[in-house]
Amino acid sequence: MEINHDELIFVLNKVFNAEIIQAKWQTKELQGGTIGYVNLVIGVAENNKNEKYPFNIVLKVDKERPIDKSKRWHREYDLYRSDFCKIFSDMFCMPKCFYAELNNGEVKIWMEYINGESGNDLTIEMLEKVAIELGHFQGRL
Repeated sequence: MEINHDELIFVLNKVFNAEIIQAKWQTKELQGGTIGYVNLVIGVAENNKNEKYPFNIVLKVDKERPIDKSKRWHREYDLYRSDFCKIFSDMFCMPKCFYAELNNGEVKIWMEYINGESGNDLTIEMLEKVAIELGHFQGRL
């Protein structure tokens, strides 16, 4: 997967709230598919004062599926654009979104990388915490 340098610099300016002028990076595929992919972008950014900023961010790209009339392919984009995630407590949170765009049938989401357990790797205790937080969330609504 090729990362657009100017787009990465734009995102890193948002991540660090600094004037980033260059970056060196490499990518690691976290999940791939036939239409979309998820990559970890690992590197070091540099500002105009030669200060260095190490980073680990995720780039998710998904493309429109012609047979998907409900537009599920961009539901995560819609969620981040709505600020709906602010309803969740700190115990049940989502990765921060640094930048998201929907353009010509393609969604790009640049987000915080969180190292941890997910999916089938969750323990019963972790699932219990998630269930409790989902109950609290439902109660707030």
